[in-house]
Amino acid sequence: MLNYFTVKKDLENKGWILVSQDYKNLKTELQMKCPAGHEVSMSYESWRHNPVCNVCLAAVPYNRSRDIPPKDPNKKRVLALDAATVLTGYAVYDDRELVKYGTFKVEKWRPTVERIHLIRMWLVKMITEHHPDRIELEHVQLQGFGANQQVELYRTLCNLQGVILDTAFEYGIESELVYSTEWRKYCGIAGKDRAEKKKNAQARVKDWYGIDATDDEADAICLGKYAVRTTSSWGD
Repeated sequence: MLNYFTVKKDLENKGWILVSQDYKNLKTELQMKCPAGHEVSMSYESWRHNPVCNVCLAAVPYNRSRDIPPKDPNKKRVLALDAATVLTGYAVYDDRELVKYGTFKVEKWRPTVERIHLIRMWLVKMITEHHPDRIELEHVQLQGFGANQQVELYRTLCNLQGVILDTAFEYGIESELVYSTEWRKYCGIAGKDRAEKKKNAQARVKDWYGIDATDDEADAICLGKYAVRTTSSWGD
């Protein structure tokens, strides 16, 4: 049975401190401190579902320089891609610092194979010029697809994903696939449908960095945030 002391001990086991002096129920807002010392307000239910401090998530500001800075050998660089055959959102992180975001666009009228080829050429340029240590991608999912046109889109995205993964392998770069439910949960993004989730991702990025990102850019930024979640120099 949950009580103040069991909740307090559960938080402490993960390096958190319960500041509130009483506990009522799962949904009651509690004051607590994260392992980094930030005091936040969160229900025990929310914390148990996703013990992530929003202050920590937004702790490192966006570097507003126009160009991607030279690679620092003492930092790990991740390239996160919200990949699509027309408009691909991307974000570049050095450790936990967002240093660049944007989109790469290919004209929709071009044949699918040509669009995928152009995206590969752009990716090769990003790899050879900016030297990412990891490429982060979202799993392609069939959920919600029914009509033939939608199934064809799913197949196209799978083909694109395969080319991206193969390119990463060719250049000796670590790659990771993550389900949208995972990175959205980590970033605290909810919504009843895809459109609302994308809108909420944009709002989250606005809160973190003061950036009015497009939905493609926002998804890439959040995906990158998830990719560097472990430490400022993963692998330590």
